[in-house]
Amino acid sequence: MSESQTNEVNKTKVDANIWNRMMKRYAIGMVIGIAMLAYLFPNLHDSATMPMMVAVIIGGLLVFGGGFGVAVSFFFYLWHKK
Repeated sequence: MSESQTNEVNKTKVDANIWNRMMKRYAIGMVIGIAMLAYLFPNLHDSATMPMMVAVIIGGLLVFGGGFGVAVSFFFYLWHKK
C-alpha cells in the first residue's frame, strides 16, 4: 500500500470518529445541565438571588445546546458514514 493510500485510510478513520466524539461531548454537557437544573429547581423560590438565576440559565443552555449539538453531530455522522 502506498503512502498516499495509507494517509487516506487514516484520514477516513479519524473523520468517522470525530462525530462520535462530538456526540459524547454534547451528551456530557446535557447531563451536566440536567444535574444543575435538578439541583437548582427545588431550591428556586420567589426571591432567588442573581447567581442562582444565572446558574439556572446556564443549566438550561447546556441542556438545549447539548441536545442541538447531539442532533447536528448525529446528522453529520449519518451523512458522512460510508
